[in-house]
Parts: sequence; C-alpha cells; structure tokens
Amino acid sequence: MEREGGKMGREGEKMGREDGEGRREDGEGRREDGEGRREDGEERREDGEGRREDVEGRREDVEGRREDRKGRREDGKGRKGPGGTRVDHPSCMVVLMVC
Repeated sequence: MEREGGKMGREGEKMGREDGEGRREDGEGRREDGEGRREDGEERREDGEGRREDVEGRREDVEGRREDRKGRREDGKGRKGPGGTRVDHPSCMVVLMVC
C-alpha cells in the first residue's frame, strides 16, 4: 500500500510517498528504507550508521574517512592511509603480495 504524504516529517521536510514496508521517497528523489538507509537524487547512499557511498563507489564514514572503489583510504584531514598510493600500480601490488 502506498500513500502520498504532504505532512511534515521528523526533520521538518515534506515526506513524499511511503509504502507498507516503511520505505519513503520525498518529492526531491530522496529515498529511505525501513532500516534507515538513505539514497538521494544524486545516487549517494547512506546506511543507518551514517556511512555514505556515491555512485562511483567512494565511501565515507561518520568521522569523514573516505575510501574509493580501489580501496585507497583517506582520513578526514586529507592524509592517505597505509598503502594508499602503492595500490595504484599493479606491479607494486604484485610485490606487496609476494612479501
């Protein structure tokens, strides 16, 4: 069962449609499922713990640490994590795996 909403939601934004399983979609294309995972109109997803992922596969956690699809990590201050740039070259990856 789907219902149209025009009332204000928890955060004061207009709620759009809601189906029977608790999934909601507002008028701007943002979707939220029953477990608190959200997806906005630009295809960024957010799970219940505040971790976000965009359409290119980059992930960001609550503290601002980011990780791209290749596993390169960056903390909230812009520093690369361990092995951050070495993973860029496949030949270096083979050397790391042999060690």
